[in-house]
Amino acid sequence: MGTRTGVMVVGIRGATGSTLVAAGALQDPATPRFLLSETGAARTMALPALDDLVFGGWDVRTETWSETLARNGVLSPARLGRAMSRLEETLVFEAAALSEDHAVVNGECAPAPAGKALLAKLRADVRTFRERAAADRVVVLYVAGPAKLPPRETWPADAAAFLAALENGAL
Repeated sequence: MGTRTGVMVVGIRGATGSTLVAAGALQDPATPRFLLSETGAARTMALPALDDLVFGGWDVRTETWSETLARNGVLSPARLGRAMSRLEETLVFEAAALSEDHAVVNGECAPAPAGKALLAKLRADVRTFRERAAADRVVVLYVAGPAKLPPRETWPADAAAFLAALENGAL
């Protein structure tokens, strides 16, 4: 086993997120077909192996994995058993949607606190996930529904400006 990589999926219970996690849960490491990193020339790249990935993430839904998979049509009921135990190990955190995000506007969830409180929640979620998953590193993958974007001319210039705007409650 190599370096353990945590993959935190924003929108983990949506069609794309649940398909990704379910496909990973169904794979047999002896005959991988899920990741490019498992076969061919990609083996020479520094990509994580399937056994070294652990999934978690955020979503506005609080349903069970059986409900998620059925709603999205991800797996046939005959295949659920094998994947279910691995899916149940997936850490899912409460979504942190801003007041004008799609999920809040459509009534799917309440808005998260803004500013420093939002940044503190997200950082705490990532730390908790990293510790519980025993991950050496964590990446965040955004596959959720669209958020309402502000006009392009108001976007922060870089990551530092983005974090500062979040911390000051400007976003």
